[in-house]
Amino acid sequence: MLSVSQLVRYNLIIQRRVRSTSLYHSVDREPPLPIYIGLLIHARTRKRGLIDKMYNLGVSVSYDRVLSISKDLGNEVCSRYEAEHVVCPANLRHGLFTTAAVDNIDHNPTSTTARASFHGTGISLFQHPSKNVLGEKRDMPEVQHSHPKQKTMAQFPEDYTVYFPQFFTQRNLMYLKLLSS
Repeated sequence: MLSVSQLVRYNLIIQRRVRSTSLYHSVDREPPLPIYIGLLIHARTRKRGLIDKMYNLGVSVSYDRVLSISKDLGNEVCSRYEAEHVVCPANLRHGLFTTAAVDNIDHNPTSTTARASFHGTGISLFQHPSKNVLGEKRDMPEVQHSHPKQKTMAQFPEDYTVYFPQFFTQRNLMYLKLLSS
Protein backbone atom coordinates (compact mmCIF):
# COMPACT_ATOMS: atom_id res chain seq x y z
CA MET A 1 0.00 0.00 0.00
CA LEU A 2 2.88 2.34 0.82
CA SER A 3 4.38 1.74 -2.63
CA VAL A 4 1.13 2.62 -4.38
CA SER A 5 0.75 5.80 -2.32
CA GLN A 6 4.30 6.86 -3.20
CA LEU A 7 3.63 6.37 -6.90
CA VAL A 8 0.33 8.26 -6.69
CA ARG A 9 2.05 11.15 -4.92
CA TYR A 10 4.93 11.13 -7.41
CA ASN A 11 2.54 11.29 -10.36
CA LEU A 12 0.31 13.97 -8.84
CA ILE A 13 3.21 16.39 -8.66
CA ILE A 14 3.74 16.45 -12.42
CA GLN A 15 4.41 19.84 -13.94
CA ARG A 16 4.07 20.44 -17.65
CA ARG A 17 5.58 23.31 -19.54
CA VAL A 18 3.39 25.25 -21.90
CA ARG A 19 3.17 23.57 -25.34
CA SER A 20 5.35 20.64 -24.29
CA THR A 21 4.76 16.93 -23.83
CA SER A 22 7.65 16.58 -21.37
CA LEU A 23 6.98 15.81 -17.72
CA TYR A 24 8.77 17.48 -14.83
CA HIS A 25 8.70 16.26 -11.24
CA SER A 26 9.80 18.35 -8.29
CA VAL A 27 13.16 17.11 -6.97
CA ASP A 28 12.28 18.36 -3.50
CA ARG A 29 9.22 16.12 -3.26
CA GLU A 30 10.38 12.86 -4.81
CA PRO A 31 9.32 9.81 -2.80
CA PRO A 32 11.94 7.06 -2.32
CA LEU A 33 10.34 4.37 -4.51
CA PRO A 34 10.79 6.01 -7.96
CA ILE A 35 14.37 6.90 -7.03
CA TYR A 36 15.04 3.34 -5.89
CA ILE A 37 13.54 1.84 -9.07
CA GLY A 38 15.56 4.16 -11.31
CA LEU A 39 18.82 3.44 -9.48
CA LEU A 40 18.11 -0.31 -9.41
CA ILE A 41 17.43 -0.51 -13.14
CA HIS A 42 20.54 1.55 -13.85
CA ALA A 43 22.71 -0.62 -11.61
CA ARG A 44 21.44 -3.86 -13.13
CA THR A 45 21.13 -2.97 -16.84
CA ARG A 46 22.65 0.47 -17.58
CA LYS A 47 19.93 0.84 -20.24
CA ARG A 48 18.67 4.36 -20.75
CA GLY A 49 15.71 3.21 -22.83
CA LEU A 50 14.36 0.99 -20.05
CA ILE A 51 14.66 3.75 -17.45
CA ASP A 52 12.98 6.24 -19.80
CA LYS A 53 10.09 3.78 -20.40
CA MET A 54 9.60 3.37 -16.65
CA TYR A 55 9.76 7.16 -16.24
CA ASN A 56 7.10 7.68 -18.90
CA LEU A 57 4.92 5.12 -17.07
CA GLY A 58 5.37 7.14 -13.86
CA VAL A 59 7.21 4.36 -12.01
CA SER A 60 10.78 5.70 -12.01
CA VAL A 61 12.73 8.94 -12.05
CA SER A 62 14.22 9.97 -15.39
CA TYR A 63 17.57 8.73 -16.67
CA ASP A 64 19.06 12.21 -16.30
CA ARG A 65 17.88 12.27 -12.66
CA VAL A 66 19.53 8.86 -12.06
CA LEU A 67 22.81 10.21 -13.43
CA SER A 68 22.44 13.35 -11.31
CA ILE A 69 21.92 11.31 -8.13
CA SER A 70 24.90 9.10 -8.99
CA LYS A 71 27.07 12.15 -9.60
CA ASP A 72 25.96 13.80 -6.36
CA LEU A 73 26.80 10.63 -4.39
CA GLY A 74 30.24 10.52 -6.03
CA ASN A 75 30.86 14.16 -5.18
CA GLU A 76 29.88 13.47 -1.56
CA VAL A 77 32.42 10.62 -1.40
CA CYS A 78 35.10 12.98 -2.76
CA SER A 79 34.31 15.70 -0.23
CA ARG A 80 34.24 13.17 2.63
CA TYR A 81 37.66 11.88 1.50
CA GLU A 82 39.05 15.40 1.54
CA ALA A 83 37.73 15.88 5.11
CA GLU A 84 38.75 12.47 6.56
CA HIS A 85 41.64 11.47 4.24
CA VAL A 86 40.23 7.94 3.93
CA VAL A 87 37.60 6.24 1.79
CA CYS A 88 35.51 3.81 3.80
CA PRO A 89 31.84 2.92 4.20
CA ALA A 90 29.75 5.46 6.08
CA ASN A 91 28.46 2.80 8.48
CA LEU A 92 31.93 2.24 10.03
CA ARG A 93 32.20 3.69 13.53
CA HIS A 94 34.88 6.01 14.93
CA GLY A 95 37.05 4.76 17.78
CA LEU A 96 36.77 1.01 17.17
CA PHE A 97 39.59 -1.41 16.56
CA THR A 98 39.33 -2.26 12.85
CA THR A 99 41.05 -4.99 10.88
CA ALA A 100 41.11 -5.60 7.15
CA ALA A 101 41.43 -8.60 4.89
CA VAL A 102 42.84 -7.85 1.45
CA ASP A 103 43.01 -10.33 -1.40
CA ASN A 104 43.48 -10.17 -5.13
CA ILE A 105 40.71 -11.23 -7.48
CA ASP A 106 41.87 -12.88 -10.68
CA HIS A 107 39.60 -14.18 -13.38
CA ASN A 108 41.52 -15.43 -16.38
CA PRO A 109 39.33 -17.88 -18.24
CA THR A 110 41.11 -20.36 -20.45
CA SER A 111 38.12 -21.45 -22.54
CA THR A 112 38.02 -20.56 -26.20
CA THR A 113 34.79 -18.58 -25.75
CA ALA A 114 36.16 -16.30 -23.03
CA ARG A 115 36.45 -12.70 -24.09
CA ALA A 116 38.14 -10.91 -21.20
CA SER A 117 40.04 -11.38 -18.01
CA PHE A 118 39.70 -9.42 -14.81
CA HIS A 119 42.11 -8.45 -12.05
CA GLY A 120 41.10 -6.54 -8.97
CA THR A 121 41.44 -6.29 -5.22
CA GLY A 122 38.85 -7.19 -2.63
CA ILE A 123 38.99 -5.45 0.75
CA SER A 124 36.86 -6.46 3.74
CA LEU A 125 36.81 -4.32 6.90
CA PHE A 126 35.92 -5.76 10.31
CA GLN A 127 35.25 -3.73 13.43
CA HIS A 128 35.60 -5.21 16.90
CA PRO A 129 33.32 -3.52 19.45
CA SER A 130 33.40 -4.57 23.08
CA LYS A 131 30.84 -4.23 25.86
CA ASN A 132 32.52 -1.01 27.01
CA VAL A 133 33.55 0.46 23.66
CA LEU A 134 30.82 0.61 21.01
CA GLY A 135 32.43 3.36 18.93
CA GLU A 136 30.94 6.62 17.75
CA LYS A 137 28.40 6.63 14.95
CA ARG A 138 29.54 8.58 11.90
CA ASP A 139 27.21 10.94 10.07
CA MET A 140 25.61 9.52 6.97
CA PRO A 141 26.45 11.46 3.81
CA GLU A 142 24.01 14.20 2.91
CA VAL A 143 23.68 14.47 -0.81
CA GLN A 144 23.58 18.05 -2.04
CA HIS A 145 21.41 18.38 -5.12
CA SER A 146 23.37 20.07 -7.85
CA HIS A 147 22.12 21.62 -11.03
CA PRO A 148 20.77 18.80 -13.25
CA LYS A 149 22.66 20.07 -16.31
CA GLN A 150 26.00 19.79 -14.47
CA LYS A 151 27.19 16.29 -15.33
CA THR A 152 30.78 16.36 -14.14
CA MET A 153 31.95 14.73 -10.95
CA ALA A 154 34.61 16.13 -8.63
CA GLN A 155 38.04 14.58 -8.96
CA PHE A 156 39.80 12.78 -6.14
CA PRO A 157 42.95 14.55 -4.97
CA GLU A 158 46.19 13.36 -6.54
CA ASP A 159 47.38 11.74 -3.30
CA TYR A 160 44.45 9.31 -3.53
CA THR A 161 45.31 8.08 -7.00
CA VAL A 162 49.11 8.36 -7.21
CA TYR A 163 51.35 6.00 -5.27
CA PHE A 164 55.09 6.35 -5.21
CA PRO A 165 57.44 3.33 -4.92
CA GLN A 166 58.32 2.33 -1.37
CA PHE A 167 61.84 1.35 -0.45
CA PHE A 168 62.92 -0.79 2.46
CA THR A 169 66.18 -0.26 4.24
CA GLN A 170 68.20 -3.18 5.59
CA ARG A 171 66.99 -2.34 9.11
CA ASN A 172 63.31 -2.56 8.07
CA LEU A 173 63.91 -5.91 6.37
CA MET A 174 65.47 -7.35 9.53
CA TYR A 175 62.44 -6.16 11.52
CA LEU A 176 60.11 -7.88 9.04
CA LYS A 177 62.12 -11.11 9.34
CA LEU A 178 61.82 -11.00 13.13
CA LEU A 179 58.05 -10.53 12.89
CA SER A 180 57.59 -13.42 10.50
CA SER A 181 59.58 -15.95 12.54
